Amino acid sequence: MASKAETARSLAKRRLNFGIVSVSLIFVWFLAIQGIGTYLFSTGFLLSRTELSQKSSTDTAIPPKFSKAIVVLIDALRYDFTVPAAGLQCHNHLTALNEIASDSPNNAILLKFLSDPPTTTLQRLKGLTTGSLPTFIEAGSNFDGTSINSDSWIYQLHTANKTIAFMGDDTWIALYPDSFYPPLTFPYESFNVWDLHTLDEGVISHLYPLLDSTSPQYDVLIAHFLGVDHAGHRYGPNHPEMASKLDQMDSVVRKIVSSIDDDTLLIVMGDHGMDSKGDHGGDSQLEIESALFMYSKKPVFHPSNHGLLDPDTVSQIDLVPTISLLLGLPIPYGNLGKPISNCFVGTKGNDHFHLAQALFASTSQIKEYHETYVQLSSASAQVPASIVRLWDKASSDYQKCVSSKSSSSCKTAVSSLEEYSNEILRHYQKLWIRFDYTLIIIGLITLALGIASLSAYLLSAPFDTWGSLVIKILSFGSFGIVAVILFLQVSGMGFQMPYVLFGFSLASFLGCMKYLWHKLRSIKVSFWNCFAALLTVFHLVLFASNSFTIWEDRVSAFLVATAGLVMLIASFVVEDKMDRFLCVYQSLIFTVLTRLSAFSTLCREEQGQYCLTTFYDSGSSVTTSPYILGSLFAISIILPEIVANYYRRSDSFRESAPIIISMGLRGCLLFIASYWLCEAGDNQNWLEFDAFKSVKFLLGQSVLFAALIVGTVYFYQGPVCIAISLGDTKDNAENAGKPIVRGFANVYGSLYTYSLLIAYVLVALFTKPVGGITLAAMLWQILCLVDIIDILKLNETAFGPVVLGLLGNLHFFTTGHQATIPSVQWDMAFALTENISFPLSHLSIIMNSLGSYILSALAVPLFVFWNFAPKKGLYNALLWHVSRACAYFLLYHSVVSFSSFLFAAYFRRHLMVWKIFAPRYMLAGISTIAVYLTTVFGALATATAITLSSVTALFG
Repeated sequence: MASKAETARSLAKRRLNFGIVSVSLIFVWFLAIQGIGTYLFSTGFLLSRTELSQKSSTDTAIPPKFSKAIVVLIDALRYDFTVPAAGLQCHNHLTALNEIASDSPNNAILLKFLSDPPTTTLQRLKGLTTGSLPTFIEAGSNFDGTSINSDSWIYQLHTANKTIAFMGDDTWIALYPDSFYPPLTFPYESFNVWDLHTLDEGVISHLYPLLDSTSPQYDVLIAHFLGVDHAGHRYGPNHPEMASKLDQMDSVVRKIVSSIDDDTLLIVMGDHGMDSKGDHGGDSQLEIESALFMYSKKPVFHPSNHGLLDPDTVSQIDLVPTISLLLGLPIPYGNLGKPISNCFVGTKGNDHFHLAQALFASTSQIKEYHETYVQLSSASAQVPASIVRLWDKASSDYQKCVSSKSSSSCKTAVSSLEEYSNEILRHYQKLWIRFDYTLIIIGLITLALGIASLSAYLLSAPFDTWGSLVIKILSFGSFGIVAVILFLQVSGMGFQMPYVLFGFSLASFLGCMKYLWHKLRSIKVSFWNCFAALLTVFHLVLFASNSFTIWEDRVSAFLVATAGLVMLIASFVVEDKMDRFLCVYQSLIFTVLTRLSAFSTLCREEQGQYCLTTFYDSGSSVTTSPYILGSLFAISIILPEIVANYYRRSDSFRESAPIIISMGLRGCLLFIASYWLCEAGDNQNWLEFDAFKSVKFLLGQSVLFAALIVGTVYFYQGPVCIAISLGDTKDNAENAGKPIVRGFANVYGSLYTYSLLIAYVLVALFTKPVGGITLAAMLWQILCLVDIIDILKLNETAFGPVVLGLLGNLHFFTTGHQATIPSVQWDMAFALTENISFPLSHLSIIMNSLGSYILSALAVPLFVFWNFAPKKGLYNALLWHVSRACAYFLLYHSVVSFSSFLFAAYFRRHLMVWKIFAPRYMLAGISTIAVYLTTVFGALATATAITLSSVTALFG
């Protein structure tokens, strides 16, 4: 028969488990409301357009100039790589294009080639083949290429039974799966940015035999090289590897030029450029400027003005009608570009009749596209009367040109047709910035409901009947779903998921408020709660200004440092002398680490000359300094000792602590430092050692296994940090000779900290070297903050969770990120494998981008657990306080996220909406969801549950 103690312990465990499940379900509902609000707002805010599936079938009256073409796409070929320049190692290596265009101006032209952002490869390929414009949301689909159903010159070639040979980036195969001639199709995996040579060497191995063939089997050959792009991502443009790649491309171009015949058109182009660090995806000048080179053995071109100063410039979509007309193909139906004049105006620049013919063919197709678009989409697609008049004038001027064929009348026609084409392009650029205001509004309302729910939870009196609240939420939510579905069916609107989700959110919110209403209590006003609110307000009002938004990294550092100074001032009134010293010391450490961490910056374009990138070795290189690598090894020795000192102060450095901290943490950090040493050695060719990469992957995978598997199992099943020994006079004269439980006063905190250390190792593994240094500072700051909050007795205030939220946001910036697409460190997808591998590649990107938010979310329960001694039967009260700390933390993130959403909607017509406000709202949406997921499933449902269960099993 079980003893009374065992029965009581079993009952306590069952009650604890029920409480943890119930609290977790309540927070899952908070997560659902945040997720639904984000989904609704994003569906209404992010741009969309009606895709037309019609295909052009009418041949133009213009005879083709070429029967064959070779299209060479050099990924990320920035314009300044192709013309004489000085200053960087990427200059003056690909010289063939400029030399040929200068020596044979009627046989070759070199133009600046402007792309429409987002400057990601997949979106640029769509624009280069269809002539259509991208929308902002398409930037996120760069890794999810689906086949293109719109008309394109690839489709027109296939329809005309032309043989298309292809070699290179396999994105083309995803976009046009059935268009290439299988025996001459050689795709290569494209996302391994660490590999500079496999794809390029493969393309060359298939390209050169086709060029040397006396009877080529193709009509059009497409070769897509990736080495320049990968060199940029891996090293940056100012690196010897980039120079080597450009030298290789130079030899490829010269080989092709010497091999083609008179009836073949050669096109060499870039799909986008790259910024000073080798990244792309945004809309900076360096990212949107690539090069277009066209060559023919026979003289057909009007000379181009090329060079660094004032070169001839064309849009990338202008290639589509140009290549179509030169090859005698129908212009793709959705094209909005216009023919490149150098190709049609004659070698002397006086064949305006031929140019007018080409322009009329393209503008006629644009007009037909517009008329169809108006019929199939909303009335907002109507063109203003002024544009209609422009078409009437252009059409009339063209008829005069055709009838008279005089140079003056055809010049007028060319001018009118170009004006019409440019104006309708501007019209569609504005038109496709289209919003669904209903979804935006109900999305914001849903987010506000989540904020109100968290606030009500925080304002309610302590209760442990969480199960009743869960039932109320689920019952009201289910009723809301049924009611909305019935309403939609009766009204004839049909099933619409957004409204069903909104119905669930609103109804479940009412259920929550009905339960909590009678538990609400008056607001407890304190200096620390008011100060936490003030910090939150300062953060959320940032997004009312584009200037403050772009400097959020500096503002975040200022707010965190301000919190540190306030804690320092408060430390001086602590009564206990030792506590006062610890509080002052740790406040100073916290503030100094904030200032030092803020020196790690990755500048965004808008910060201009007022910012200097320090995250990388230089502003134009992504390599790592030996000093940084040395610092990583130093941290691997010092940081575990710092953590151990926090355990020693509470007498908790016992049992499993030395194993986890001195051996496990230190060993993992040494492996991570060695990982980056191998990476640097491989990148910078320190030694002729081919195994660097294999050793690097082995080290990284070992750390992943140690932290994720061994660390988690040890946290779940390992002994807590206590030991029983006999007291001596150092403890207390009364306790001399009596058994004492060492580490008892911090048994919760010392055990829970293991989960934070495991997460820290995982995040550090996927963070670049400078970020690894600032993450170590962040871990130290978290321990300082937790100890200060305990000494100042601020465990039940919002101050700790809010400062922790600010700290997570600050270290997002210090780890080499900004709220911009180009700052995403895509190369970290290959941190543990040579190729894209699910789930390792995806885990790498998530941990790299959101690691600081994840760490801050996991640390929240420490405000309650740190230096809290077990008391019998208080597990529910402890769980209540942990849930409140988590609610404060989530409320901070929800309010900041709501502000970002609100101002993105408010500034939806602002000039900088897609450059500043939209990326920041997307960061807010993603990071807030990540914080909710970590808090609910990591901090509450897992780490807190294990901690409470382990301690309750020992002490009841």
